Amino acid sequence: MASFVDDWQSRRTRIQSNRYMLIKELACDVTFLVGKLSVEISAHKFILVSRSCVFYAMLCGPLAEKPNHCIRTPDIEPAIFKLMLQYLYCEDAFVDSKNAQDMLYAAKKYSIQGLIDVCIRCLESTMNANNVCSILEQAYFFDELELKRKCLEFIFHQPKDVIMSSAFNDLTPPCLMEVVRSDELDAKEESIFEAVLRWADNECIQQEVDVNSRNRRSVLGRLLYFIRFPLMEPKYFREKVCDLDLLTSDEKSAVIQWHSNRNRSSYLFSSNARSLGENIIFHWRYGPVSTITSESTAISFSASTDVLIDGVVMYSSSYEEDVYDVTLSVHAPDNKQVSSVTKKLDIKKQTPSYEVTFVAASKLTKRLNYTIIVKVQRSGSYYGASGRSTLAWHGVKPTVINPGGGSSKTAAEKEQIPGLLVRPCETAAGVKK
Repeated sequence: MASFVDDWQSRRTRIQSNRYMLIKELACDVTFLVGKLSVEISAHKFILVSRSCVFYAMLCGPLAEKPNHCIRTPDIEPAIFKLMLQYLYCEDAFVDSKNAQDMLYAAKKYSIQGLIDVCIRCLESTMNANNVCSILEQAYFFDELELKRKCLEFIFHQPKDVIMSSAFNDLTPPCLMEVVRSDELDAKEESIFEAVLRWADNECIQQEVDVNSRNRRSVLGRLLYFIRFPLMEPKYFREKVCDLDLLTSDEKSAVIQWHSNRNRSSYLFSSNARSLGENIIFHWRYGPVSTITSESTAISFSASTDVLIDGVVMYSSSYEEDVYDVTLSVHAPDNKQVSSVTKKLDIKKQTPSYEVTFVAASKLTKRLNYTIIVKVQRSGSYYGASGRSTLAWHGVKPTVINPGGGSSKTAAEKEQIPGLLVRPCETAAGVKK
C-alpha cells in the first residue's frame, strides 16, 4: 500500500518534516490574513501553541479565536511572518541587518524569546551611524534596557556621524532628550544645537505647521533647556543663536552675561561641560558563540580618545594543562598591520586567563576602527558574543577593559578575549608608532 502514496516522511528528520509541512501547507488548521493586503498564510496550531504563550492564548485560551476563523495580522508583513514561522517550526533564524527590526517586532508580539535574542544580537552587531537611532527607538519601545544602553554609548561615542544622519531627525522626543541631556555626548554644543534645530524643523513639517521660531520652540518644549548655551563660543551664540529669536530676551541676556563673566548665577541653562572624551568608550564586535580549533578570533573596536595598547587578556582552559602557540596582531582600518607578536603560553590548571603582550605598546588613534586577531594553536577554545563598552581611566597603569562586566582580569562568560590592556597616551615610554 505504501508504494501508492507519496512517502515524503521517510528519511526526513523531525525538523525537515516540519519544514516540508509548513512549505506545502499540509494538514494546516489555522489561517492568518497577514499584512495590509491580507495575504493568506496557513500553519499548524500544535506547533504555534507549543512555541509561543501568545499563540496558546489566541488559539486555546478562553478568548481563543473561533474555529475556521481567519486571524487578521495587518501589522506584520507576509515575508516577516513567514520567517517567524520558519523559526518556530525549524529553529531557522534568517535575521540580518535589513529585517532585524521587523523580526524583533514580530518576535516581541508573540513572545518568542529565542528569536528576540537572535534579533537583538543582530542589531548590536550591525549597529552603525545610519541605523542606531531607529534601533534606539526599538529599544525604548520594547523596554530592552541593555540594547538601549549600547545604542546610547554608540551615539555618545560617534555623535558627529549620528546627528548628521536623516534618522536622527526621526527620533521621538523622549529618545532625543535622552541623547541631548547626557554628559557623555562627545560633541561641541554648537553641533548639538544645529542637530536639534534640524530635528525641530522636521517636526514642524511632520505636524504640518510653518517652520518659524515660535513653532520650533513649541515642538522643542523642555528639550530646549538641555542645550548648554553657555558652553557655546560667544560669537557663535550672538551671531547664530540670537538671530533666530528662538530664545526670549531674558534667556539671551542670561547667556550673554554668563559669557562676559558678569553673572554666572543663572540656572536657566546648564554650564556643566560634557565629557568630550574623559571616558574611554570602546565598541566591540563579536561573532556568535562557537567552538574554534586552531582558527583566528577577531574583535573590532574603536576608542573615543587616543590610547596605547600593550596587549590582550585571553582565556585558557581551567581543566587541563596545555601549551598554546599564540599569534596576536592589531590591524588599522586599511588592514595595515600595526603590531604583532607570537608567543608560547604554558597553560596551567585553574588559571583562568593569561596576558599576551606586544614587545612595545602601539598608539591607536581615536575613533578609528581597529581589529585584533588572535590565532591559537591548541585542541579547542571558545569565544563569545557579549560586551562591556565603557570604562573611566584610573591612573596610568595598564587597565583591562573587560567585556564580561567591570574592569577585572576575569569574566563570567567565555569570551576568547575578555580584555584589552590599554593605557593613556601620556605614558609614552616604549611606544611603537
